[in-house]
Amino acid sequence: MLASAVERLKHVHGTTPGERELQIVLIDAAMVTAKLPAHEIARLAGAVLAQEPPHPRHVHTALPLLIKALAAADAAHVAVPWLDNALKAATNTVERALIRAQQSFVLMHLGRPGEARRAAEDAVDLAVLDWRGDTTTGPIALCAVAMDLREPELIGKLLASRPDRDELPGVDATYRMINAVGLSLAGDHARALAELQESGRVFDGVGWRNPVLLPWCVSTARLHAHLGDLDAARDAAAQAWERAVEWGAPVGIGRALRVLGRYTPGRKGLDLLHESVQTLHANPYERAKTLLQLGARARADGHTSARQHLEEAHRLATRSGAHELAGRTARELDGNSPAILVALTRAEFKVAGLVVQGLTNAEIAEALAVTSRAVEKHLTNSFRKLGIRRRTELAGALDRACPPPV
Repeated sequence: MLASAVERLKHVHGTTPGERELQIVLIDAAMVTAKLPAHEIARLAGAVLAQEPPHPRHVHTALPLLIKALAAADAAHVAVPWLDNALKAATNTVERALIRAQQSFVLMHLGRPGEARRAAEDAVDLAVLDWRGDTTTGPIALCAVAMDLREPELIGKLLASRPDRDELPGVDATYRMINAVGLSLAGDHARALAELQESGRVFDGVGWRNPVLLPWCVSTARLHAHLGDLDAARDAAAQAWERAVEWGAPVGIGRALRVLGRYTPGRKGLDLLHESVQTLHANPYERAKTLLQLGARARADGHTSARQHLEEAHRLATRSGAHELAGRTARELDGNSPAILVALTRAEFKVAGLVVQGLTNAEIAEALAVTSRAVEKHLTNSFRKLGIRRRTELAGALDRACPPPV
């Protein structure tokens, strides 16, 4: 059905409730496979939602699929008043929990992470999330929020609430995707990368290719960089960008440009970051993240624009309720922490990545065909540049490293 959804949509006009339900299922299929561009999905989903009065019982129908489609198409604003009215009418805990899960997803895609976090916590804390129904929009929505917020506690609660049953391969891969984020936050980047790559293979195998709903390519790029493989990081970021452009939602394109720009050295990397800022003009949270990268990169390159970028990043992060991001930006502005972007040489980056993977100095020397003394020198230089003292600190510190010259 996924492959034929676009063709079938042409012949369904939504004049009856039954036709609209079929239309919703087909819109969801076209969205998750990215067979129709984002602007067309937004138009179709918005038109159907406008015909449905808000009611809390919608959580037991196909309507949540429309909410997911609108958010993935960067049209989440359409769903905000509709969900607000549905929540006001909710009288039982299950309905409130599932509506709050939908609101969390929508708010995250509007660049309001503070409100999205509170909505997600409400949904999880109600402790009755009903994953037994036919719809999987609740868990998928919260998994997407947890992945973006990168909060271990929320990730743990979601994984613990996973139902004990056989699931669709794509749903199983979604849980594996957020488990990978949890592993990465715990410093196990190699296992996290393997989990993400397997998730990506499953998603592609079942035709789930939406880069906003399932941003595994972007996360894979970051993990390759954590492990010192910048060529693989750039390849993954380029793949993320190609898929985002094909889908067409600005938030997906802007995220991919940010990651691609981060791991691209020189003027080209800066240009990509500038393009990301422009693309994300409507999303304060995502725009702030790019401005932070741009400001730190500009400072590392000696550009006078650095402070302007960082001040704007701090303002947007604060406004959107992204307190952790605002704190990072404030520290960068004050100069009270190591620079977020630190220039390592290609050899230093590679050696540091192999250390993160668990190799000893002797094993690294053998793998790179260099002397152990050369490995020690690269590590000493990396420690000094990154402001750390121990090998165990390298995994987190690599996140502050910018790409070496090609």
